[in-house]
Amino acid sequence: MRIQTKLLILTIISLCFFVVTFLLFMRLEESRLNTTLQQAEKEEYVILDKLLNLKGLSLLTLANDYSYWDEMVSFVSTKDKKWAKANMETALVTFQVNAEWVYDIDFNFVYAFSDTAGKKLEKLPLSKDDMRKLFSQSRFCNFFINTPSGLMEIRGATVHPTLDVKRLTIPQGYFFVGRLWDKEFLSELSDLMGGSLTLLPYFGEKLKASSKIVSEKGVLHLSRALNDFNDQPLMMINISIESETVQTLKRASPKIIFTITSIIIFAFLIMIFLLNHWVNIPLQQIAKTLSTGELSHIRLLEKDRAEFGDISRLIVGFFNQKEALVKEISERKKVQEEINKANVQLTEAQDQLIQAEKLNAVGQLASGVAHEVRNPLGIIVQGVNFLEKKVPVDGKDIAEVLAMIKDSVKRADAIVASLLDFSRAANLGLQPENIDSIISDSLNLIKNQPELKAIAIDNQVPSGLAKVLVDKNKLEQVFINILLNAIQAMPNGGKLVIRGYEKQLNEIRHGIGNRENDHFKLGEKAVVVEFEDTGVGIPEEYLDRVFDPFFTTKGPRGGSGLGLSVSRNIMHRHKGLIYLSSQPGKGTIITIILKLSKR
Repeated sequence: MRIQTKLLILTIISLCFFVVTFLLFMRLEESRLNTTLQQAEKEEYVILDKLLNLKGLSLLTLANDYSYWDEMVSFVSTKDKKWAKANMETALVTFQVNAEWVYDIDFNFVYAFSDTAGKKLEKLPLSKDDMRKLFSQSRFCNFFINTPSGLMEIRGATVHPTLDVKRLTIPQGYFFVGRLWDKEFLSELSDLMGGSLTLLPYFGEKLKASSKIVSEKGVLHLSRALNDFNDQPLMMINISIESETVQTLKRASPKIIFTITSIIIFAFLIMIFLLNHWVNIPLQQIAKTLSTGELSHIRLLEKDRAEFGDISRLIVGFFNQKEALVKEISERKKVQEEINKANVQLTEAQDQLIQAEKLNAVGQLASGVAHEVRNPLGIIVQGVNFLEKKVPVDGKDIAEVLAMIKDSVKRADAIVASLLDFSRAANLGLQPENIDSIISDSLNLIKNQPELKAIAIDNQVPSGLAKVLVDKNKLEQVFINILLNAIQAMPNGGKLVIRGYEKQLNEIRHGIGNRENDHFKLGEKAVVVEFEDTGVGIPEEYLDRVFDPFFTTKGPRGGSGLGLSVSRNIMHRHKGLIYLSSQPGKGTIITIILKLSKR
């Protein structure tokens, strides 16, 4: 028999067995639980209804007895308070009620008395139309109202002469009695029901005839609505009762569950045994062969005519070709890696050569232009100085124009100086220096900048870093340029953080690697300095051009655009690296990597 057939038969048998067993168990448990619940709820609801009727019997008796009485008929007319005090108020204690009201035939208020705490109820909160509606169908009424002292049950009856026991005559008035459902009364109901009783406002939910919620402790939850004078639910009475029947059922359930679980476990064990014998053992033997390369694990399976036998024979054939294939793939992979490596190195070398040629051309042009421009600039300055001496005292406009010319010449001279600095390749005076000292000196040189008043500078460069091999003056020039750029990027104030630390360079990037023209080798230790500002940032489309000569984002009078170009030139001559990253609106980070001094 083929393996697919075996697995299909086993799956169908197991699935049918588990489904039938589970459905049968659930059906039996559900039927038994529903039957028990229905019976228990029915019994508890009968008890609840009888108890409520029993507790309301004294109200009904008082309303009935006092409402067919000649003296009550007379009181409705005479409103004799002495009679009421002697006959009605004493009935409160006798019948355990809290309030009484009397209204005449036209539903006009006659008399009221109550022993409730706090504000007494002078009148019922019902209109004449409400009362007329209450007695339109029956001589008696029963409803609930909310009072300042709490929920109150009201019983009412029409007033008739003594001989009119059946109340066939026209009502001569209306008599109401009420009892508060206070904590004491609710506690008494809870004790009589043998459960926990609570009163909750009715929020419009559809009232359920019975609750099917049973907690793990076997508690039944019963609900009854208490209606107002419009026969609409006013409050909900909820009772939680521990049912011995349900608890017994709950105690029996674990045994049933244990039995069903045992059957399922037994079935699973059989299924696991068959799967292990038919599938798992052959798969393990094949897996061992594939992982170790030892064909001895599948020698017996080779004789099998089923699928595992076919797989075993294929594996044997595969291993016969494996060594040759592995060797060929390995050789091809090495060749491909060498090609990829050479391609990367060639691309980087081309980029560096192009950039070097650009900088060399710019440097030569800048040097020639600078020397040719400085002489005319000197003549212009001398001419302006001469004209300033000849300007009359009242020639204010002329003096302002000359001052503007002089400022422009100074700016042009500064740009020429930057050009010369960019083009020069003077020898560096490299000495072992403390980077924290150079940072401090650079900060002192810019401390008088007026823009610094609104900028917080956080210098986190420690004093114990390894010394770096640098030209101090040139490196200060780089730091000052970076600091000034950061200050100008925060015109409305902000924060500048300077960090310094030693780091082992383990990440291949531009200038770091094992290539011939890399300034740092992989694994080499260096000192890293970071300048992070919270300025306006640089748009992404400009990031590739920030180190180009004469490129600036500061506007026509913001700078010459040579600062970062000169800085990168200085770092290149130091065999160091400079990187820039920025996000518009968040700020810019400039990272400097310097060689350690070996002395």
